[in-house]
Amino acid sequence: MEDVSVVVGYEDKDVIASGSILTFGPASTVFHIKVADDHMNIAVTFADEPATPNKPNIKSEVVPPDTLRLTFVNFNSVLGGHTTKPLELGTISDRRVWFIYRVVHLQNTPTKELHYTFYLDREVTRGQN
Repeated sequence: MEDVSVVVGYEDKDVIASGSILTFGPASTVFHIKVADDHMNIAVTFADEPATPNKPNIKSEVVPPDTLRLTFVNFNSVLGGHTTKPLELGTISDRRVWFIYRVVHLQNTPTKELHYTFYLDREVTRGQN
């Protein structure tokens, strides 16, 4: 068979990872992203705030030296929750990394279904961030 490859892109960005996972519960799911000699980790966790059960939000925290922790709070809808626009997570190899997601809570379980897509700018953005 011939060497075959598919690169999916949108405007000036390439999809570098896309898929779905089922979590075991609230513990972190970590995405390790490597581009050339640079890397970053995205740790996704889920939490509940009973005081505001119907207000989903995302909290972000940089965990040195190379991790961005995203905590999805109150994502408990069986209909799902998602981004309204791509989230810019930072840069890797001087190119911006973007994230789009959809989270569905599996009823009567601690499990979340996370659909994700990570994009990487095709062009270097050195000095713009």
